[in-house]
Amino acid sequence: MSFIMSLFMTCISVLLVLSSLILIKFSGMLEKRIKEKVAINVFLKDGLSEEDKLLLKEKFEGLYCVRSSKFISREAAEKDFLKETGEDFKEVLEYNPLPESFVLNLKDEYVTPDSLGKLSRALSSLPGVDEIVYQSGTVYQALNSLKTLKKYVFSAAIVLVLISLYIVYSTNRLVINGKRLQLETMKLVGARLSLIRLPIVMNGVIIGLAASCVSFGLFRTVNWWLIKYAGLPDFGFVDDIFLNAAILFSGPVIGFVAGVYAVQKITLKVQKILF
Repeated sequence: MSFIMSLFMTCISVLLVLSSLILIKFSGMLEKRIKEKVAINVFLKDGLSEEDKLLLKEKFEGLYCVRSSKFISREAAEKDFLKETGEDFKEVLEYNPLPESFVLNLKDEYVTPDSLGKLSRALSSLPGVDEIVYQSGTVYQALNSLKTLKKYVFSAAIVLVLISLYIVYSTNRLVINGKRLQLETMKLVGARLSLIRLPIVMNGVIIGLAASCVSFGLFRTVNWWLIKYAGLPDFGFVDDIFLNAAILFSGPVIGFVAGVYAVQKITLKVQKILF
């Protein structure tokens, strides 16, 4: 009975650790996805030759922080304007006032307020560049929100890990209290303290390993069900080596740490047992 209870509680602990890791990984994926959507619009001066545009494109793509660049012609800009606003300025104007431009997508690690400011100033100094435009207010607000979110996620992860350790620790204390007669008998026959404590710690490690295996199977099953029947997108958690390793190793580690703390109160002093 004590084995089943310990296994069940350790499974809960492993799943709590897994939940904390998924929260951290998901917040990282969300941050990367938002940053990848950040783009800088580089508007060009009129009268640039094709050679000048090609040279600018090579300079843009040669920058360490630029992931990709796309040239937007006047005609393409007109189509985008019409699609977004539904207004045709040709009804009022006889010419296309929209300038040619490049749209630069940045590598996510460089999407920070400092990097965007430095890049904007550097691009403005290039010959042929007329204006640099990006939604700085929206970008900064999104980055600040992500920063706050990550703080909450890491805090929640730490709390979940501590709860998982406490659950297994409390379960071990209950098991130890249930074996008080056996432990006191071992003391009376002269057993060493390490001989008394070690089996309890090793039992926690073994139960932790079993809990990891159960949690591993449960994790893959639930993930498969959510993708196939609940229609959730596949975030690649099942194929993530770090998550899989964390599931398999967290159980034994939790069992060991909680077991070591749980046996600290066991001493060689013989306690009186009341029946």
